[in-house]
Amino acid sequence: MNIPKFPLPSRPETEIQFHAPTVKDALKYSDLNPAEDEATTTEYLNSMQDGEINDSAYWTVQDRRTALWWIFVNSRPDAVMTYSYECSHCGNTHHADINLSDLAQTVEILTVPPYVKTNVPVNGVPTDWILKPLTGKGVELLERMRASLPDMKKSRIQCWRSTDANC
Repeated sequence: MNIPKFPLPSRPETEIQFHAPTVKDALKYSDLNPAEDEATTTEYLNSMQDGEINDSAYWTVQDRRTALWWIFVNSRPDAVMTYSYECSHCGNTHHADINLSDLAQTVEILTVPPYVKTNVPVNGVPTDWILKPLTGKGVELLERMRASLPDMKKSRIQCWRSTDANC
């Protein structure tokens, strides 16, 4: 199965060629630590690239999420998934078939640089700012900082599975 080249939404001139996920890939990434989602995302996106690696740590978070969707949708024989939900009106479970390819119509390829220059007063002093989306490297740093907080020493999964009221 060939996955079409993926144009980074924030830099459409950059195209990434991914290969289809294998059973080996599935096994490697099936038992991941939720506290390391972003680091694992970087590793996964880099390992899925064919040819020269374009380090996904430097992609925007939006680029990374879109790339994961791109690989998922383009490596399936059918892009339709059934979504089940409990209806708040009648209380029954309903099902809806969703064509994940339809999400492609919501992807916006930037025609301008992925940042905004603005002037914001700080303590009354006009200050020039460049506002940029977070990159993979940025969210990985936040992830490591969050993990170092005292209340994050136990993983959320351990607490979720635990009957300990202190979790």
